[in-house]
Formats: sequence, structure tokens, C-alpha cells
Amino acid sequence: MQSAKKARLLLPIEKTEMAILEFLSDGLEKHVNKIRDYSIDRAEVSQATFYNALKNLMNNGKVVRARPDYYKIVKKEDEKVEGEKK
Repeated sequence: MQSAKKARLLLPIEKTEMAILEFLSDGLEKHVNKIRDYSIDRAEVSQATFYNALKNLMNNGKVVRARPDYYKIVKKEDEKVEGEKK
């Protein structure tokens, strides 16, 4: 019951970010249209909110563009590899 109340208190962009991360949690590359459709249905937000949430996740290093129109979640191992390259 506590988590249901907490979920209602999240901002729309936060709900969208959670939906995106949930959809990408298997670590596979997914097309932006599938991510968008899932996230918009799950968080009940506009396309603009979806794209802002995706941009936030990319800026925070949680999601990367694997190739044009395909995105994937950044795993802990990927973060370590990126840190070692610098």
C-alpha cells in the first residue's frame, strides 16, 4: 500500500523515467518507438514528456543510444569500462 501512494506522488517525468528503465531492464537494445509506446501507456504522459525523460536518462548516463533509433540501459559493468577509458 505504501508504494502505491509513493507512485502517485511522483512527477510525470519521473514516472516516465521509471517506465523507460523498466522496459529496458533486460539489457537489450530496443527501438525508440517501442520504448515510447510502452512508456506513454504505462505513465500516461505525452510524447514530449517521454522524449524529455529519455533525454534526462541519457544525460545522467543511465541510457545510451546503441545505434540510430535504438537505446539500451547502461549496466554497472559498462559504467566501469567507460570510467577506465578516460
